[in-house]
Amino acid sequence: MWKMVLILILTVCGDKYRELSESTLFAKSETTQIILPSDTVKDTAVNDEFQAFIERWKLTGLLPEGRTMTTEQQDEFIKYFQQFDDVTRNYIILLLQGIAADTITLDEDTNDHTHGVYLMLSSYCLYDMNQNGIPEFILKTGGCEAAYKYTVYTVVNDKLIKCGELSGSHSSLYTNGSGRFVRYEGHMGVYNIDVSTLEGTTLKTQKIADGVLDYGKNEDYPKLDKYNYGDYDQSMSFREIPTLFLVPAG
Repeated sequence: MWKMVLILILTVCGDKYRELSESTLFAKSETTQIILPSDTVKDTAVNDEFQAFIERWKLTGLLPEGRTMTTEQQDEFIKYFQQFDDVTRNYIILLLQGIAADTITLDEDTNDHTHGVYLMLSSYCLYDMNQNGIPEFILKTGGCEAAYKYTVYTVVNDKLIKCGELSGSHSSLYTNGSGRFVRYEGHMGVYNIDVSTLEGTTLKTQKIADGVLDYGKNEDYPKLDKYNYGDYDQSMSFREIPTLFLVPAG
């Protein structure tokens, strides 16, 4: 009988946001691996808790066909999803289901679901852009500061909708709680500032300013109040998503 090894890797990537009004540093921590050798556990019966959990959240599609999970692996699978609140878990499950079904494609360094690697180097922020009481899901992906990307998702009739995406290169997002957010990109004296809103299920972005600093005049990056966005002083923080590895044993 084929067996599979479920590996959960919790990684924390160092994300250093560009210093504007403040900076945030996520310190890199030592990776933790939970490896369950298939020879150590013989019990492969599906326990009731696992069955109920995958049926409630419709997770069957994430399990490789014809593979059997040990009882211990089933417990680890449940623990992975239980670490999220209901709203976050629903978004992440819909995202994973789309990846598995090839209806959603992320960057190559973010996932390779053909080898069972999901949401590597990813983080998220929940933010209610349309002010309807149900937050949108902003996914941040990319393996380095220059390659970061923000993608905004919402849910309509239990379906995940991609609203749009923005470059996250050397950028931070700021809000005043109104549903809009400002993206401020600044690197090596070049800056780009824009504001995004959600119209229906479409992300609309409008440029506020751009330019190049004159170092001969000791210019600093302009503050947002120069463009009447001074109240956008809340930095939107992103929480890391642990990488999910589903690796069938050889």
